[in-house]
Amino acid sequence: MEQVKTLNVAIVGGGPGCKAIMDMIFAEKLSQLRMKLIGVASTNPEAVGYRYAQDKGIYTTGDYRDLYKLKDLNMIIELTGRDGVANEIFRTKPEGVRLMGNVAARLFWDVFQIGKERIAERKRAEGELRRHSDHLEELVRERTAELTTANEQLQREIVERKQHEGRIKQQAEFLNLVLESLPHPFCVIDASDYSIKVANSAAHMGRLSENITCHAFIHKNTRPCGTEGYPCPLEIVKQTKQPVTVEHLHYDKDGNPRNVEIHAYPIYDSGGNVSQMIESSLDVTDRRRAEEEREELIEELQDALAKVKMLSGLLPICSSCKKIRDDKGYWNQIEAYIRDHSEAEFSHSICPECAKKLYPELYEKSGPEIDRRQYSFDEQISKRFVGQDRRSGIERRSGIEQRSGTERRSGIERRAAAA
Repeated sequence: MEQVKTLNVAIVGGGPGCKAIMDMIFAEKLSQLRMKLIGVASTNPEAVGYRYAQDKGIYTTGDYRDLYKLKDLNMIIELTGRDGVANEIFRTKPEGVRLMGNVAARLFWDVFQIGKERIAERKRAEGELRRHSDHLEELVRERTAELTTANEQLQREIVERKQHEGRIKQQAEFLNLVLESLPHPFCVIDASDYSIKVANSAAHMGRLSENITCHAFIHKNTRPCGTEGYPCPLEIVKQTKQPVTVEHLHYDKDGNPRNVEIHAYPIYDSGGNVSQMIESSLDVTDRRRAEEEREELIEELQDALAKVKMLSGLLPICSSCKKIRDDKGYWNQIEAYIRDHSEAEFSHSICPECAKKLYPELYEKSGPEIDRRQYSFDEQISKRFVGQDRRSGIERRSGIEQRSGTERRSGIERRAAAA
């Protein structure tokens, strides 16, 4: 495929129109035009387009004839709106350089050519009829003047209408570009019938039909939202005339539920009533999950902290028997108190010092390595006294367990009440 040659362009006239065309040439979306601006001429060095060209490093001059010297110049765009300048450029431009006038000049030139042909025709007819009727010639001249005036007026109206349509088109394109640049769903809803008037691609996902309502499109409902779980933002905005934020449960294109935060803003008519509403949606599913995980973590940390603090504070303990007094005034064995107030469990044994004191004959028999054979020594103690102490031991343990059970239940009830 043959590569399209770049068109080198120069502009005569440095006003706002010049700057607008420069912006269009520089815009990436018009790069397929392959137009390159190489010069700007203006008699007013303070004109906005002239200064803009200087800022862009483009060649500028006060005499448009200097543009003729630019290398590889292909086209001159005349934006002054003055026919004299356009004609002069057309007359003096180098051969092979094309001239593009503004819309008014081009349309006026077309009408002028048509009028010129009609006048020539009319003059030939007048030459034939002049001998018969001088009065008819006067009527024809008057009618010609009327037509010329009407044509000029019509031409001005056409130019103004085209300019107005062009501005409207540019504004619509800019608005659409802004909406499509938004990453989140955005739409405008009519307050009278809930129909969606404007929506970006993130909102309609390519499946928005004409005049569909917001509740039918989003929730597949025939009636507007209004339940406790799904408050209607449009109804709230119409009642309060103020912006509002609500949260709904929506479904993505794959049918997965998503938590959506809806921000609604009123649009007022000339009478101050809400005529439309701007709705912007933000997916907060990940944020909600993070909040739930945070709450679960807080609960776990609070439970862990409660367990850590279970044995904190001052514990009144007997300096002789080492019993601990609880908050009801009862004295408990230290192992029973710790067991009721923590996750710890006890297994009873005997230390070497107590074994030597209480059971000297077994201690002597076990020898000096009792520390390394503590388990064997404990077993001997248990076998010797299991018979004679079984009954009393059972009774003691039964009494302790009964009291400990009562105390444990009291401790559990206190912790439950505290929680």
